[in-house]
Amino acid sequence: MQNEMPFFENAEQALLACVAAFGGAKKVGAALWPDKSVEDARSLLLNCLNLSRPEKLKPTQLMFIFREAK
Repeated sequence: MQNEMPFFENAEQALLACVAAFGGAKKVGAALWPDKSVEDARSLLLNCLNLSRPEKLKPTQLMFIFREAK
Protein backbone atom coordinates (compact mmCIF):
# COMPACT_ATOMS: atom_id res chain seq x y z
CA MET A 1 0.00 0.00 0.00
CA GLN A 2 1.35 3.41 -0.95
CA ASN A 3 1.31 6.29 1.53
CA GLU A 4 -0.12 9.53 0.27
CA MET A 5 2.24 12.46 -0.07
CA PRO A 6 1.41 15.37 2.21
CA PHE A 7 0.24 18.56 0.53
CA PHE A 8 1.98 21.84 1.30
CA GLU A 9 0.82 25.29 0.23
CA ASN A 10 4.39 26.43 -0.48
CA ALA A 11 8.03 25.42 -0.28
CA GLU A 12 8.47 27.08 3.10
CA GLN A 13 5.81 24.84 4.66
CA ALA A 14 7.50 21.78 3.20
CA LEU A 15 10.86 22.88 4.59
CA LEU A 16 9.35 23.46 8.05
CA ALA A 17 7.83 19.97 7.92
CA CYS A 18 11.24 18.55 7.03
CA VAL A 19 12.87 20.35 9.96
CA ALA A 20 10.19 18.93 12.26
CA ALA A 21 10.66 15.42 10.82
CA PHE A 22 14.44 15.72 11.30
CA GLY A 23 13.94 16.43 15.01
CA GLY A 24 13.34 20.16 15.34
CA ALA A 25 15.29 23.38 14.99
CA LYS A 26 17.81 22.57 17.74
CA LYS A 27 18.79 19.24 16.21
CA VAL A 28 18.92 20.57 12.64
CA GLY A 29 20.81 23.72 13.62
CA ALA A 30 23.39 21.72 15.56
CA ALA A 31 23.85 19.37 12.58
CA LEU A 32 24.28 22.26 10.12
CA TRP A 33 26.60 24.34 12.29
CA PRO A 34 28.45 22.06 14.74
CA ASP A 35 30.92 24.85 15.55
CA LYS A 36 28.14 27.01 17.08
CA SER A 37 26.37 26.51 20.38
CA VAL A 38 23.05 24.68 20.11
CA GLU A 39 21.07 27.85 20.86
CA ASP A 40 23.05 29.98 18.39
CA ALA A 41 22.64 27.33 15.67
CA ARG A 42 18.91 27.09 16.41
CA SER A 43 18.52 30.88 16.19
CA LEU A 44 20.43 31.02 12.91
CA LEU A 45 18.27 28.25 11.43
CA LEU A 46 15.06 29.98 12.51
CA ASN A 47 16.33 33.20 10.94
CA CYS A 48 17.08 31.32 7.71
CA LEU A 49 13.54 29.91 7.70
CA ASN A 50 11.98 33.35 8.23
CA LEU A 51 11.24 34.91 4.83
CA SER A 52 11.54 38.44 6.19
CA ARG A 53 15.14 37.87 7.38
CA PRO A 54 18.20 38.21 5.12
CA GLU A 55 19.78 34.94 6.30
CA LYS A 56 19.25 32.05 3.89
CA LEU A 57 20.29 28.41 3.69
CA LYS A 58 22.72 27.28 1.02
CA PRO A 59 21.45 24.71 -1.51
CA THR A 60 23.71 22.04 0.02
CA GLN A 61 22.19 22.74 3.44
CA LEU A 62 18.68 22.42 2.02
CA MET A 63 19.55 19.10 0.41
CA PHE A 64 21.02 17.87 3.71
CA ILE A 65 17.75 18.71 5.53
CA PHE A 66 15.64 17.03 2.82
CA ARG A 67 17.83 13.93 2.84
CA GLU A 68 17.82 13.55 6.62
CA ALA A 69 14.08 14.23 6.93
CA LYS A 70 13.01 11.49 4.54
